[in-house]
Amino acid sequence: MFNSIYSDQLSQYYNLRCSVLSESAQKHELCYLKRFDSYIEKHADLCEPFTENFINRWISTLSGKSSSIENKVIVIRQFLNHLRLSGENVYLPVIPKVREDYVPYIFSDDELECIFNSADNVIQKDHKADPYLVLEFPVIIRLLYSCGLRIAETLRISMTDVDLENGILRLLNTKGDKHRLVPMSAGVV
Repeated sequence: MFNSIYSDQLSQYYNLRCSVLSESAQKHELCYLKRFDSYIEKHADLCEPFTENFINRWISTLSGKSSSIENKVIVIRQFLNHLRLSGENVYLPVIPKVREDYVPYIFSDDELECIFNSADNVIQKDHKADPYLVLEFPVIIRLLYSCGLRIAETLRISMTDVDLENGILRLLNTKGDKHRLVPMSAGVV
């Protein structure tokens, strides 16, 4: 699984973490640990294990949103802390501050009309596909837009989750395993 001179320590640490992480969190941590392992394999000098300079050089190679970089540093910092508790002399990096780098796109009325029009006029070319797709797709698009749902939430809705009388959707096990009630706009009901 790991290939660097710290493969045994990484494997031991990852196995410990698996006992407390969800399946999706395990996948993320494994991905981050494997990338760090590759960096160690390419750049580690046997005389310089996990110094401040080494860790800061690794951090400078990270790219993406600031929240993604923060998550990667947190995972590796936890691994380094594990090494420190095992008696290794390692540098623990400072967790970078997250800056808001999300820029929403706001659709114009013309763009929304085009989206709804396209959804309403879906042509099903594959006759073996879901025969209800031409009915489902416009509903999905309108739920996403008018109720502010995530795509996974929308696709999991069943008839028992819909209260048409009160105009409410009951969403179970949403992001973060939370339950929530969502009011439907009059246009959806």
